[in-house]
Amino acid sequence: AGEEGFAHLLEHLAFRISSKLLSDSTVFDYMQSLGVRIGAHVNAFTSYDCTTYLLQVPIDSDMDSILSKFKEALNLFVTWASTFRPSEEDMLAEIAIIRAETSETHAPIDRFLREFPYYSQFGSRYSTRSPHCEVSPSITLSSLRAFHRKWYRPENMSIIVCGD
Repeated sequence: AGEEGFAHLLEHLAFRISSKLLSDSTVFDYMQSLGVRIGAHVNAFTSYDCTTYLLQVPIDSDMDSILSKFKEALNLFVTWASTFRPSEEDMLAEIAIIRAETSETHAPIDRFLREFPYYSQFGSRYSTRSPHCEVSPSITLSSLRAFHRKWYRPENMSIIVCGD
């Protein structure tokens, strides 16, 4: 209890914090250097049980280029998974963005999707929690860091690589 919206906030913070760790470029500049088109090849989402980051890196036929891009893409995932040092300013900025996202969803379908779990999963924790709710008003930077330490651990993470 009191951790509502923390996972969604961490999803947002991953992009903001990564930009600070990549020296002179933003995370989006870094991705574009790999040939990734923002929007088309990168996305993230938070569900009830996981936070998923998707990164599709276009490759060519040169094996050295493929290995280099693969290494750089994995480096980005390692950064997301292992480096979590947001400032209070980072946290508050992303909370404001999430509040704006939440307030923009007034269509009837959005209301239905917010309320459906209560009825379809009555009696479970899912019925009273939503991965896309307002961030708990009791959040502090230390409580967010504690949540990250508890749940964002190597034994809870998977990296899946697909190719053709």
